[in-house]
Amino acid sequence: MSGPSLVTCNTHSIFFVVTSSNTFLKIELLLCNEIQGSRSPTEHGLFVWEHFVKPGKAKKIAVVAHSAGGSVTASLVSQHPEDFTKRVFAIAFTDAFGSPDRRAHKYFAEVKYF
Repeated sequence: MSGPSLVTCNTHSIFFVVTSSNTFLKIELLLCNEIQGSRSPTEHGLFVWEHFVKPGKAKKIAVVAHSAGGSVTASLVSQHPEDFTKRVFAIAFTDAFGSPDRRAHKYFAEVKYF
């Protein structure tokens, strides 16, 4: 399955979801349409989590959050705290930004850093 900002791959029982928080607006402008669940990077991330990741069978998830992905990841922690903290075992922030709310801040404070 592929789409303008979602690529999935199932190889060796590994499930990948790749999203781009920074390109959703460019795609909307090209299509001259609003993309469902993608009015902002955060809304797009929540849409992908709720419709692809959450119903998926993956029990161990690693997140690579680049740029706006830092803010999106903090929102995922806040909006889906039980599912996120249970299934996400690693997060790599690369040139990421964002201000976590109280719930996300507590989670990030308890995470082990290497």
